[in-house]
Amino acid sequence: FNKLSDEEKKQVKNADVLEDARQKYDDLVIVDQEMKKAQDIDDMITKIGQVTLNSAKNITDARKAYDQAENSVKERVKKYEDLEKAEQILSDLQVSNVIDAINAIGDVTLESKQKIINARELYDSLKVDLQTKITNYSMLESSETILNDLEQAEKQRKLNEYLPKFSVTTDKVAGSV
Repeated sequence: FNKLSDEEKKQVKNADVLEDARQKYDDLVIVDQEMKKAQDIDDMITKIGQVTLNSAKNITDARKAYDQAENSVKERVKKYEDLEKAEQILSDLQVSNVIDAINAIGDVTLESKQKIINARELYDSLKVDLQTKITNYSMLESSETILNDLEQAEKQRKLNEYLPKFSVTTDKVAGSV
């Protein structure tokens, strides 16, 4: 219709019906596209499956797709509550994992270093709002302090052990210049 000349457009009867039909068709195409995008997001949420610590990427991908979608697409997503539940379960698992890693340190010895490093890395990888839920964080801090003290004491012990094996002499030149 738009390609017709003005003279030809005047000859078309019921042009408003044609324009209404075109608008309805365009609306249906848009709705179909929105439904497809919403279904893609629902499929991403379904792909999460049983939530484990390894589910983080799928959950993050689904959240990102949902957040970037237009509101008209978001309204058509059927499994949004499942996404929110998965995020909560993952957060709980991450917090428990860090708490368990800190508890696994046990009595601090020089051999505890890797456990302490692992616990610190897990803690630091948490979002700030989850870090506040780590109930034994002070235990990690004190373990780090004790380990540092043990490492310093070990360095001093080695220094004390090996220093006597070396003799240091100094040459002095007597006289005046």
